[in-house]
Amino acid sequence: MGKSQKASQSSLYRAIESLGVDILNVATKLPRNYAIQQSVAIMVQACNDAKVACSRALYTHDAETKLQWIDELIVQETAITSMFKTWFEWQTRYGGDAHYISHKQHGFFLTLFVKIGAETGSWRNSVMANIKGPSI
Repeated sequence: MGKSQKASQSSLYRAIESLGVDILNVATKLPRNYAIQQSVAIMVQACNDAKVACSRALYTHDAETKLQWIDELIVQETAITSMFKTWFEWQTRYGGDAHYISHKQHGFFLTLFVKIGAETGSWRNSVMANIKGPSI
């Protein structure tokens, strides 16, 4: 992640942005009950918060502050992943014959979560290495 890189140029930022759009796309097929709509709102808010954290981490030059923003990004990614898994589990238990989230979509999202998580983890490790300095 380059210091002068714009957030929109970051592959991680774009992946999080795409995730938010994909979540909204799936959400249009979910039942309109209050609990489901609240979970959608939580996930959309977490995507927005993740984009802000990613952007802040990209723009800060202080390694400690960058690490704090990356850690916040990880928190938001965890919230998104957990809620999505809850959606799928709810569908499996209580959805009956309805399949609001297909197995293909489920696999797509899990792959995206792994990609985003791996990129964030790698970024965090890189920043940590810079804070600790070169090992002897």
